[in-house]
Amino acid sequence: MSELIRAKLAFDQVAQVKDLEDYKRNVKKMPMMIQVNGLAQTVSFYQTKGDSHIAILKHLYKHLLSQQLITANSRENLVEVIVNLESNDYRIVTTEIMAYLQWLKRFADGRQDNIK
Repeated sequence: MSELIRAKLAFDQVAQVKDLEDYKRNVKKMPMMIQVNGLAQTVSFYQTKGDSHIAILKHLYKHLLSQQLITANSRENLVEVIVNLESNDYRIVTTEIMAYLQWLKRFADGRQDNIK
């Protein structure tokens, strides 16, 4: 996976975030939560939380779709997709999400809304 492709999509997604501080806090927590609890449990937890959590899940879902690691089904959300993956695909998706979260964190940290 090209870092440039990850970076471009992450930059565009973070630029659209409305509540940057909440988003930044939650995107920073996610990698450790995945390491401790696993991808499915973390995504399921984020699904039950507020707007910034849902925004992160949407960003991850869109990224996985763009990389053709998952297929779109209008009735499924990221939790459903992940729990239905084969174990090898689950590991691949977990690795890709961890790499993509680094870009989301970098751009969220670097975004400065107060600069004119």
